[in-house]
Amino acid sequence: MKRIKTKDRAKIAERRFWMKGACGCFLFFLLLFFFLSNADEAAKGVSDALRICAAQLIPALLPSMVLCGFFVQSELGAFAAKRLEKAMRLLFSLPGESAAALLFGVIGGYPVGAAALLSLHESGRLSKKEAARLQTILFCPSPAFVIGAVGVGLFQSARFGRILLLSLLLSMLLMLQGLRLFPLETPVFRLETAAKPTVSQAEAFFGAVENASRQLVVICGFICFFGALRGLLCTLELPAHLELFFRCILEVTDGCAAAKGTLPLPLFAALLAFGGLCGQCQILPALHALKVRLPLFFAVRVLHALLSSGFCALLLRFFPVQTAAMVHTNAALQPAAPASVAVSLCLLAMCVMLLLGNRTFSRRSRLQLRVQYGIIPQGGERNATKTAE
Repeated sequence: MKRIKTKDRAKIAERRFWMKGACGCFLFFLLLFFFLSNADEAAKGVSDALRICAAQLIPALLPSMVLCGFFVQSELGAFAAKRLEKAMRLLFSLPGESAAALLFGVIGGYPVGAAALLSLHESGRLSKKEAARLQTILFCPSPAFVIGAVGVGLFQSARFGRILLLSLLLSMLLMLQGLRLFPLETPVFRLETAAKPTVSQAEAFFGAVENASRQLVVICGFICFFGALRGLLCTLELPAHLELFFRCILEVTDGCAAAKGTLPLPLFAALLAFGGLCGQCQILPALHALKVRLPLFFAVRVLHALLSSGFCALLLRFFPVQTAAMVHTNAALQPAAPASVAVSLCLLAMCVMLLLGNRTFSRRSRLQLRVQYGIIPQGGERNATKTAE
């Protein structure tokens, strides 16, 4: 087999560069032409997406993202991680710090888990490899959306929503078990960063609100852009099956509403597991920061969709459901907002904890860490406590 010379490799690389550039420019100007020639439909799609963001997305996601960021950045995350270390290592070959991201990712949905993992990595509690391998698998819609929006709102059956959620969780847990075949060693840097005192409760709360607000702006931007694409898609007059395919690939909410009465029920679990390109783009900052390979992430999404569809078909054999006809197409969006009431109450409880527990819990745990790692002598803890008070 002949080896390719260096000059030939340079020519091949240059040819690929020009081909990619030409294809990218063609698609860019083609999309720009369609947007300009169908500005009314694109603007209507953006306005619909803005209403969804204001009425449903922000009330449901903001409390969850603030809670998640506060838990991860404050000393509560370190406290819980220490006690869940053995369980996480035994179940998934992951450190205890990943338990918070796993919990919030399942409860909060697609972007909340990504925000938790990115925050854990930036604070030094997870290595880039640990956060990247968990981010590849941790991609699940929230129970409020699956049960409330899809189950009750779309199919008028909470039982079917619970079956969909169970299918998604079983397939994700099965993929997490695959991580035990490739365990990672505990990084040395975690022992070094453990000596650094964590931020105060007030700083953690302010940082959580700031990060959540910034991330929500990006998420709403993606939803508006894909809303414009959906409005543009309606003007192309494609065949019904092709239009349905693109709507399912682009955005999961619109795809499920369009597929109602057309696709078999197990395929809705596949659509929710895949998440649509819009849902995947919402966590692009985390994927880029953790250096997750996009082909691998996309392949895992396809695997998650196949496993979820199989689990859903199996569960429907043992627990058959009867779904009612959908009355309104936009009904799938309505039940998602009330689920944020419980999270809002948790946010108020967190604020009370912030005001009452900051003085004792934060300072004493900081002093214990300093004594443990030799920053303060063993006998100086009591004097340091009196000085701090």
